[in-house]
Amino acid sequence: MVATALPVIFFVSGCAALLFETLWFYQAGLTFGNTIWASSLVLAGFMGGLALGNALATRLRPGAFHAIRTYGMLEAAIGISGFALVIGLPPLTSLIGSVLQPVLASAWITNALRLTFAFVLLLIPSTAMGATLPVMVAALYRRDPRFGRVLGKLYGWNTLGAVVGALAGDLLLIDAVGVRGTGLIAAGISLSVASVAFLLSRRFEGEDAVVETSKKLQPLAANARWLLVAAALAGFSLLGLEVAWFRFLLHFMFGSSQAFAVLLATVLTGIGMGGLLGGYLASSTGRAQRLLPGVAMLTGLVCLALYHFYPAGPRVQTLGATLMAGAPLMFPVAFLSGVLFTLLGDSLKQGDESETRAAGFLTLANTTGAMLGPLLIGFVLLPKFGVDRCVQILAGLYLVTGLVILAGRARPEGRVGTVITSLLGVALAATVLMFPVGTTLERHLAPVIEPYLAGGDIKVVATREGLTETIIYLEERAFGEPLSYRMLTNGYSISGSDLIGQRYMKLFVYLPMALNPDARSALLISYGVGNTAKALTNTAGLESIDVVDTSADVLELNRIVYPDERDLPLNDPRLAVHIEDGRYFLETTRRRFDLITGEPPPPKMAGIVSLYTREYFSLIYDRLTEGGIASYWLPAHLLSPDDSKSIIRAFCDVFVDCSLWAGAGFDWILLGTRSATGPRTAAAFARQWSDPVVGPDLRAIGVERPEQLGALFMAGPEDLKEMTAGIAPLTDNRPKRLSDEWFDLQTQVDAYVPWMQVAKPRAQFANDRFISRVWPAEFRESSKDYFDIQWEINMALIPIAGRSLETQLPKVHYLLSQTELKTLPLWMLGSDTDRQDAVQNAIDNGTQDVHHSWELARGELVERNYGRAAELAERTSRDGSANPDMHVLSLYSLFMSGDATRQHALIRRLEETDSGVRLEPWVVPFLKRSACPQSWPCL
Repeated sequence: MVATALPVIFFVSGCAALLFETLWFYQAGLTFGNTIWASSLVLAGFMGGLALGNALATRLRPGAFHAIRTYGMLEAAIGISGFALVIGLPPLTSLIGSVLQPVLASAWITNALRLTFAFVLLLIPSTAMGATLPVMVAALYRRDPRFGRVLGKLYGWNTLGAVVGALAGDLLLIDAVGVRGTGLIAAGISLSVASVAFLLSRRFEGEDAVVETSKKLQPLAANARWLLVAAALAGFSLLGLEVAWFRFLLHFMFGSSQAFAVLLATVLTGIGMGGLLGGYLASSTGRAQRLLPGVAMLTGLVCLALYHFYPAGPRVQTLGATLMAGAPLMFPVAFLSGVLFTLLGDSLKQGDESETRAAGFLTLANTTGAMLGPLLIGFVLLPKFGVDRCVQILAGLYLVTGLVILAGRARPEGRVGTVITSLLGVALAATVLMFPVGTTLERHLAPVIEPYLAGGDIKVVATREGLTETIIYLEERAFGEPLSYRMLTNGYSISGSDLIGQRYMKLFVYLPMALNPDARSALLISYGVGNTAKALTNTAGLESIDVVDTSADVLELNRIVYPDERDLPLNDPRLAVHIEDGRYFLETTRRRFDLITGEPPPPKMAGIVSLYTREYFSLIYDRLTEGGIASYWLPAHLLSPDDSKSIIRAFCDVFVDCSLWAGAGFDWILLGTRSATGPRTAAAFARQWSDPVVGPDLRAIGVERPEQLGALFMAGPEDLKEMTAGIAPLTDNRPKRLSDEWFDLQTQVDAYVPWMQVAKPRAQFANDRFISRVWPAEFRESSKDYFDIQWEINMALIPIAGRSLETQLPKVHYLLSQTELKTLPLWMLGSDTDRQDAVQNAIDNGTQDVHHSWELARGELVERNYGRAAELAERTSRDGSANPDMHVLSLYSLFMSGDATRQHALIRRLEETDSGVRLEPWVVPFLKRSACPQSWPCL
């Protein structure tokens, strides 16, 4: 009964352990920050506690303690202290922040203190976890003296239990009952396991034994030391590979917490099943050590082969597809690693070590290697050499592991075994030496990058495998000139300097600066490609600008976007950079800012949700000066409507004057203030439009007049309260209020275009209490006239297929004849100021053809230079273009210039010659209209 019960309760224990680990690392991210340094140091602190537990277990004398009862006490300690950590870590943030704040200028001291804090806080539960396997081995070994079988069974079932915990936590429990509720369930499981252990101990363990420790440890035999070195190398290699694998696989899937849970579960499943097989091999062969060198070398060979021949494809989104993407790469190596671990333990026990010491030393060595592997790979090798080289090095370490095992006298028996092991070693050595470093990753990434290269002159201009991510920069060119840049991190488009990116990211600054023109200090959380930072440095009135980002590589590569050192925002003397987690920075700084803005990565990426919760928005509010303003990114296109409402609810719970504003397409802006009162005068509000730097920038992003800024208004506090009625806010305790749904463009349009209707916001704008408080009266009424134009801007910036000149030209005509606007009609004609600048640069450099003339014609048209536009369009026609849009615009330009003779001549030429151009029936009747009625419905 006991022999059956112990693996079962150890399986359940593994489930609780992974639940706790998931929660601890999430809560530790809130406490210490989510930078690569902080998260890695928390991991090191956790692994250090495990190693301490392993080390303490080596001091236990077999037969001198109640093993099952001791295990019960360990589980009780894990349950109680583990839940205390889940509850207690977030409130400690302010205390730890106040301790670290005086030394924040020194990264080394700060990180050393983080490691110390993490180790101390995790000491009890992680030490107890580290001791459980050796103690359970001692308990089961007394009933089954086949050490390898015992070790493999316990190790395997405990790891498979961890698989259940990894999946249940992220896919089910946190969503259902929150972080604290999941912690309570994990504690309940651990305490239940402890109770069962106490019952088993009372029934099956004698009452005369007491817990003792050996007074003098016997030195390890020489061959045992070699085997422990091999165990450390195996732990180092597998956990190092896990870092490299995850970095690599994130190119093919969205890096959500669920994706990480599935990938982790895949690795753990392989390890657990390998452990079970290793136990079977150890018990059935009797001399498992003869298999060890071959298994180690086979693991390295399989690792390289699976990586080299990985079936790379486009990005996947579903959990099933994530599993299918990760399993072929990770599962076989993890499986062999589980076999290797168990056989190493069995070989160590063959040297007359006690079962407790053998298990304790084995796990101590393996855990120590597993602690060092991610640190060295993540901080040194990946940034320096990249994924290809890391996989090559780690596969080579399996060859070293095999040789170390041979040195420990665990050798194959017989000629056949020796030959097979030798062949595996030679094959692995040759494969490592000939591995095509550099070209393998490039080949794998081709199908991921390919979708971004479609539809223009786009190419990869930079790739960097940095400390926190792999960054790929794409450059789009037009007329031989750079047009815009897009930054991919781990294969996902994070930020771009195209029209849409520039518009909404610069509005993060220009909108609040209109409402608070006296702002002197600004904080930007997350840098991207520098659009928002550029708007900040463009703003002359700001005296200090602080930028917080987790990646130094993102900042360094920004020189691609701004090759002129004078344009690079990071070179502005007012700007200070902090490589830190944004939330942690807010916790530890005592400064206050007039403007806080943020464009973090998408909220459904792992670790990012904490930058969208109510608690985080409270931190922003606390760091605002009186009258300060916060603007924040709401990426509706990545969220379901309920997701968006949950974030809005969290924001509005903190900012009582919260409001929602249009940015570009489905990239919107949340605005909140700390009792802002607005500018002193209308002139101060409109100051940006007369600024020699900011004014042209505003016009380029389609906000040509101060009145247009008001038309960005989508909803005020009262409407947002009504909109989010019945929706719970996103909080630290309930991060899974963000769904894992994905939307195609049509679904986004169906879901969110109704939010962008302008009739209701226009009516509310004049009566909204927040608007009446901060918006100058001189612009309040006139802004209402621009809501219809804002609707056209909204539609122009949503990439809906099927737009034609037939639908756009009447609207363009209205804008040209009834307004002074230039940017919107230019967008409707398929151009923008960047393209106009590019074509002008090309012409200045001595290049001009039909495409240049066509682009210039659109620019001249929106400048109302109709004669020049007609001349350029006709030149395009004469150069042989069969594009009907060119002829239509040529006719329209002639019509607007009043040149009826040339207009009629062009119509006859198109009708009478075999030009291959057929005018649509609507064109001539439209052009014959003497004027366009001055109301939108008629268009």
